[in-house]
Amino acid sequence: MKKSLLTLAFALTLSGCSIYEHQEEVKSEIMADRNDAIEIRNRKNQYSNITISKELYVEQLSHKDAKKPEWHFKRDSYHYRDIPLHSILSSIFIGENVSHKFIDGTDRKKLASLDLENGYKGDALDYVAANVGYSYTIENSTILWSQFETDTFDIAMFPGENQFGIGKTGESTVNLSSGEDGASIVSSADEFSHIKGTLKVFEDIISSLDAIKSEDGFISYSESYSTITVKDYPSNVAAMRDEIERVNERLQRMVSIDMEVIDVVINDETKAGLDWTVIAEQLGSKDYIFGAASGMLDTVSSNVAPMLISAGIGQGRTSGTSAMVELLKAQGGVSRRALPRAVTLHNRVVKLRNVDTQDIVSERSINNTVNSGSEVGVKQKTVETGFSMYALPTIINGDVVMRLTTNMSTLLGIDKKSLGAGTGENDDALYVESARISDKDFDNTVVIPHGSSLVIAGLSSTRMHQQHNNAGYDALGFAGGAKKKRVETIIVITPTILRGSRG
Repeated sequence: MKKSLLTLAFALTLSGCSIYEHQEEVKSEIMADRNDAIEIRNRKNQYSNITISKELYVEQLSHKDAKKPEWHFKRDSYHYRDIPLHSILSSIFIGENVSHKFIDGTDRKKLASLDLENGYKGDALDYVAANVGYSYTIENSTILWSQFETDTFDIAMFPGENQFGIGKTGESTVNLSSGEDGASIVSSADEFSHIKGTLKVFEDIISSLDAIKSEDGFISYSESYSTITVKDYPSNVAAMRDEIERVNERLQRMVSIDMEVIDVVINDETKAGLDWTVIAEQLGSKDYIFGAASGMLDTVSSNVAPMLISAGIGQGRTSGTSAMVELLKAQGGVSRRALPRAVTLHNRVVKLRNVDTQDIVSERSINNTVNSGSEVGVKQKTVETGFSMYALPTIINGDVVMRLTTNMSTLLGIDKKSLGAGTGENDDALYVESARISDKDFDNTVVIPHGSSLVIAGLSSTRMHQQHNNAGYDALGFAGGAKKKRVETIIVITPTILRGSRG
């Protein structure tokens, strides 16, 4: 008996020690968590644009939930099968000051079922309404039941029609004449590629909804408020709600377009153009996706049409072109400039221009009077040169299908043409000016994956570099010289889907 008591006392002692050790361990963990929380709270924020609040956060109640009656959030369990609607409603709202009114031919005796465990009364009401195919509205202490549901939806579109046109329409076509020898003159003046359209978002949405609504349904829209109101059976309204959500998602898809223009000046007059084979081999060894959309990676010369090269050259603005620029430096002098980023929506035209203006004398006239002398009249016109681009992107499955129209022009010089009608001191005044411009166009439809780049090559021009050497040949002691340089222009276009489908 004594041994048993000693054994029991020893066991209780061990148990007490174990409980004490467990309590100390829990206490130690609690203190560690407390110290971590204090450290985090007192830690200096390393981000200047983030503020840490030490107050208790309670999510703000939505306006829709705030309007719901108190009984909506009461919980209970409901189990009914094939019971008349009014009987189920009486059971759900027993003890509540709620009445029901049936309008629009609704049947209060229509059989309904409900199976909800520990749910809100408001949820039970929604389940019953879905089961019988009715809608309801709450007006004070009365619930109105109807066969139809009315709802208003916001549309992510501004009012009015959006008209656009990309490319040349051919309206400026000139009449071609024959040469002196009777042969026809070949010209591309009457060739054109043009796409135009009108965006009528509200009319398009109404056409889609007409295919969903019932014969008893009604649809109206307000462009002033950018809303569409529908009234139909609840199932049809739900289908129209899904369709409008899909339309709004498409309308809000957004893409940014980064463009970089790279000029390569080739001093070697015997070289026809850039050797893309070497560039492709070097970039391919660095896990670059480099494939010619035109089916060629041969040397691009001045008489070859612009070629498209699909290149996955990394992420981020202009970052992927660095390796390609280094390889281009081996073939000539390189200058690069990044144009301002253009951001546009799905199926919306974006315009990007970077032009210089130069005024030239297009017309001169001299009026001579007996008493007043001569009066010179001057008429000017403005010449614009530089870069312009129109793009129409469509975002689908992570790709950007884009219609691109670009124009690059360079002012080579301004020539003076004497009219030969002046006399005396007015001889120099009778001249007009004409601008010599190098113009390059590109118009095509391309598909570029999100974050990848399209390289447009084959845009070539020739620049005249003039210099004067002190050789004593002219009045000032200088001799003039000129040297031609070939300039290969490369356009790199990188679209990035900011919002919407990314595959």
